[in-house]
Parts: sequence; C-alpha cells; structure tokens
Amino acid sequence: SDEDYVKALQIYMEEAPKEKRTNSNEITYWLDKKNIDKSFEMLIFVLYLDNNLVGFSQITYVKSQQIVILDYISLKSPYRVNSVFLIFLSMIQNFLITSGIQITYFIAEIGNKDNGTNIDRESAFYKKIICLENYGKVMAKYYNIPLGIDNYESEFEALMYIKTNDNIVYINKETFLAIVYAICYEYYYVWYSEFLNDEEIKIYKEKLDKCYNNIRKQVAESTHINIDYPHCPLFNQNMNDNTFGSV
Repeated sequence: SDEDYVKALQIYMEEAPKEKRTNSNEITYWLDKKNIDKSFEMLIFVLYLDNNLVGFSQITYVKSQQIVILDYISLKSPYRVNSVFLIFLSMIQNFLITSGIQITYFIAEIGNKDNGTNIDRESAFYKKIICLENYGKVMAKYYNIPLGIDNYESEFEALMYIKTNDNIVYINKETFLAIVYAICYEYYYVWYSEFLNDEEIKIYKEKLDKCYNNIRKQVAESTHINIDYPHCPLFNQNMNDNTFGSV
C-alpha cells in the first residue's frame, strides 16, 4: 500500500523487457508473504536520489545453496548510468553482507539470444556492469528460467555469472548443478506453484525439467566448470545506450 512502492514498481514495469519481466502482482504477493518460512527469501529495494525515487531492485536469497540472485535492477531515465547503478548495487550488497546472511555466491543471469548477437537492452547493460564488479562467467550451457507457462519469450539461452569473495577459477560440477537445481525447483517452482492450478503446475514443472536436464546433459562428462573473468571488451563496442554520465 506504500505509495513509493507503487511508483517503484512502475519504474520496473517501464524498464524491464517483457521476456524478463515478472508479473508485478506476483512480486507484491510474495512481498506480503515475507514472514512465511519457505525455501527462498525475496527482498525489494528502492533507490532515492535527493529524495526522488529513481530505482527498483528485486533480490532473491535461495537458502539451501546460500546464493543471492540479482533478479532485477531497474533505473528510471535519465539515471540509467554507471555512476548510479554501481552505487545502488554496492549498497544492496553491503546491506546483505552486514545483515548477517550467509552468502556463498552472488548470481547474475544475462540473456544470450542468438549466441549474444540478439540480446535485450537490460542484458547488454548488465554485461558492462558485471565486468566492473568482477563477476565471472560460468562456462557451461545455461537458460533463462521460464516465467510461468505463457511467457514464451522468456525461454531462451542465457549466461550465468557468479561472484564470491575470491576469484575462483572453477566450481565443481555437482556444485553448479546444485545451484541450478535450487534456482529451478526451490525458487521458480515454489514461486509459480502459488499462481498455477494443478494442471498448469504440471506443465510448468515439465518446462523446468527440460531446462534442468538440458543443462545437466551438457556437463555430464565434466568434473568441474571453469569460470572466466572477461576484461570488459564490451566497453570498446558501439552500443545504443551510453551508460556513462554524471547526475
């Protein structure tokens, strides 16, 4: 019922691309259920600049694997610049760390349609920022987890980026699969089980099973998954959105 929460959701609805946008009513539902014990914890942050509301973020903590997923960080134009985004992300990370939550990995999922040649504006922006934040790319096949059963645009190839308190060069295959399993079944499945009927949740689980099994098959012969730390080559590419600027 908070007026600024409604305004922040509007920023999210305007800035997040359809293929990565969760129904705002679902976000409000889970925020209202915050004190109920479940396999994940969702947190919402809003950003003020000189008392003006300029940003919205949704972060999810999956308890079993102690991972923090950066679901959405949306900034209102003209504040969609590195200097604002990085401060917002830094404040969120500091809040999580100082709150006493045990965090093993920070996770960011970025679209990789057509092998990266056809990605949404949000993913292109994220790619630049996570280079600065020293996230490493998990060198394994990954997919954007379907957002329900009728958002067909949300099903596409993606990249998983990971950050920890050290620049790890690989993770064990079982660790990677445990993270993917937790995201699929302890987060997304639990989330949508509240909004789908019995037949629909069965269809949705089949989507998750297909996604998880495809990822598992791709790494079946591996013992570990390499982590690659790019040297921000995207800053040298021409991009439609200039994210440099001061406020």
